[in-house]
Amino acid sequence: MLLVELSPGSRSSNPKTVSGPDVYFNKGEGDDTSDDDDTASEASVDASARPLSAYVAQFPEDCQVEYRVNPHGRDVLMNYWGGECPFCDGLHYYCPGCGPARLFPDLWGGCGVDQACPVCLGYNFAMDDKDALRVIEYYTDRLHRGDAKCDGGYAEMKREILDMVRERYERINAQREEMGFPFYDVNKIVEGWFEDDDDDDDDDDE
Repeated sequence: MLLVELSPGSRSSNPKTVSGPDVYFNKGEGDDTSDDDDTASEASVDASARPLSAYVAQFPEDCQVEYRVNPHGRDVLMNYWGGECPFCDGLHYYCPGCGPARLFPDLWGGCGVDQACPVCLGYNFAMDDKDALRVIEYYTDRLHRGDAKCDGGYAEMKREILDMVRERYERINAQREEMGFPFYDVNKIVEGWFEDDDDDDDDDDE
């Protein structure tokens, strides 16, 4: 059981850690979890081992107990930070090669990409997104090096890359839906993915 307390707009250190849909409780340095605190002891140890109704029944009848079972990450984002992720400022992606990216060294990467946010979209999801980005970057580099001549042709490799791009953004959209965030226009992204390359080709033909 995890109680989600209301403190809208606060960006200070918080004991609730959001990783996409999942919510974890991190004990702060000032938390009092001594054996003398029966409520804290019951909530942290026994509540998960017996029915919630039995836990709630221990309180006096006139005591108003507010509780939420397995809160969703989107609820915590809304209640604590007004619906805006404190890490990516509501973008739902970030640059893995700049400043705050050092908080997530496993996701460290190059600049200029829209790495999925490990806080509001989830750390495990962000790790998978990092892998997807690396594959797309790898094949895009090969395309620009001219390796496509050996692998079925330039047009075929571009098609395969666009399939990967579409698959990646469709996965992101599914996670965004889970979190209640706006969607990407996947078709628009795919259609414009090689736009700069096409412009360069036109310049070369002139």
